[in-house]
Amino acid sequence: MKILIFAPYASIYPHTAIESDLAKNFINAGHEVTFLRCGKILESYCTNMRASGLNFDSNLEAKLKVCRRCEISSRSESFLTGSKIDFLQHWSQPDDKCVVDEVSSQFSKDNWFEFQYEGVPVGRLSAYEILLQNKLVTLELNDEQWVRLRVELSNSIRLILASKRYFDQNTYDRVIVYNNFYGVNRTLTHIASHHHIPSYSIQASGFNHEIYQSISIHVSDEHAFLYPQTYTVREKMALPLNSYEVESVTKHLEGLFNSSNAWVYSTAVRKFEDNDFIMKMLKLSGKRQIILMALSSADEMFAARAIGVNIPNLINNEEDQQLNSIDEVIKYFSLHTDKFLVIRPHPREFPNKRDSVLSQHGIKLRELLSQVPSNVIINWPEDSVSIYSFIPYVSLLINNSSSVGLEFAALGVPILSLDPERLYAYPPIVGNTIGPNESLSQSISRILTENQSPLHQILAFRYINVSRFSGLFQETPNLNSISRKVLFLYRRVISRLGISRVPFFVAYLRRQLGQKSNDGSTKSISGVDFIVNGANNSSAIVNNDNFDYNYETNEMRLVQNSVLALKKRYGLG
Repeated sequence: MKILIFAPYASIYPHTAIESDLAKNFINAGHEVTFLRCGKILESYCTNMRASGLNFDSNLEAKLKVCRRCEISSRSESFLTGSKIDFLQHWSQPDDKCVVDEVSSQFSKDNWFEFQYEGVPVGRLSAYEILLQNKLVTLELNDEQWVRLRVELSNSIRLILASKRYFDQNTYDRVIVYNNFYGVNRTLTHIASHHHIPSYSIQASGFNHEIYQSISIHVSDEHAFLYPQTYTVREKMALPLNSYEVESVTKHLEGLFNSSNAWVYSTAVRKFEDNDFIMKMLKLSGKRQIILMALSSADEMFAARAIGVNIPNLINNEEDQQLNSIDEVIKYFSLHTDKFLVIRPHPREFPNKRDSVLSQHGIKLRELLSQVPSNVIINWPEDSVSIYSFIPYVSLLINNSSSVGLEFAALGVPILSLDPERLYAYPPIVGNTIGPNESLSQSISRILTENQSPLHQILAFRYINVSRFSGLFQETPNLNSISRKVLFLYRRVISRLGISRVPFFVAYLRRQLGQKSNDGSTKSISGVDFIVNGANNSSAIVNNDNFDYNYETNEMRLVQNSVLALKKRYGLG
């Protein structure tokens, strides 16, 4: 089978490593792999440049320096994996610039969202990174954003022109991209679809302490959002965990406590230290039960929906839906002053360790939550408290759609999901939902008074294990620590020296990537079979959950003892 991996961002090394691992596994399984690279067709501005700290208006010399580094990395990875390589720039023609200028002249502020070229909705696709990076929840662009959108549109048109010629002359059975939400990636998959080639989207999704060790593979937008409801997930969640799996999930949770990578927005837990906000909360709450409400960021869903991503069950305005939920919960607490509520907006809505952008939704939250009842307090990001520091004090977590609900359930805190139909982060069976004949008030009273089954905590552990290690999330080649350090050094060397390969490193790492495991099987990901064979029963959505979710005493003891030890290490016991 002929596999094409469209990978225009070769200087982003974590992504490149995942793509190379995947390519090597396809080759080891007897398939032919070609990397399709940019070749400076996106030299006006691209994600590589942004990752290198450049803006779309940075000087051309700085941009071309990134292009050279990217090209060196591209050739190096092909030498390393033994894959073929093509560059889209080779499929451009001199008159493409005239075509780009002519098409762009028809592009305006009035028609950009509906603008299409060659059957591809390039207007909206080109806007994805702009919407996401500026955390927008409306389609109104300022002057600077509009200028950048025109740059992104020009890139998309160049890509369409070159990729159409490429697919006219080259036949492939599968196309793979890293995150098909991003503009150029999604544009390429549209062209592949026009040539009747199925596309798959991959992303890093390992445990928090080794996030680039595993990848998720999705065959469609719906599959990506409904992954928690797939047959494979539900089937594996019915199986007990062993001690190794429990230990891996616990390390993942500890990584969240430490805020150990850029994907964890919460600040780190400060071991055995009092926090001013926690002390204030305890003083105000007195002896009342404390309930925490975790909010979600609104812009990511808005950006995905704007580019035409099919998000199952999504209502017309998810931002208003969350604001309505906040209003309903605050009204409940205004009538139940015997309880105390902490509302925590998502840190992404505000300037954080990853960016300095204040979201439009964050501005609305500041206004909405400026006046609240005396038994309600707001935990703003500037309070500098980890969300996990609340664990010893809260009796319940109210959650809309944040993945923190899964983490709190794993740590033994009861959770209430307000909107299970639009809960894409984990299966609703992990926690509590509002019953068919219940009000919010009745649900909260029921959860606070009845004994919670250990099953919720165990199912949370199982889902983290399945989603981060098993099922359709596939393990990459398991290089030992020395090999990984050599691989990292290799990529740095070729980047610094401006050379495409170092023969000794290539020979050594090729042997490591193709080595056999102790049981004699090749260290390859089962995602190869999933992509080669196409979607099968493993990706089917389960509408009626008939699996028998039980737990064994030994598994319960392993989970609870592991969580108890983790809490004690961080003073959260």
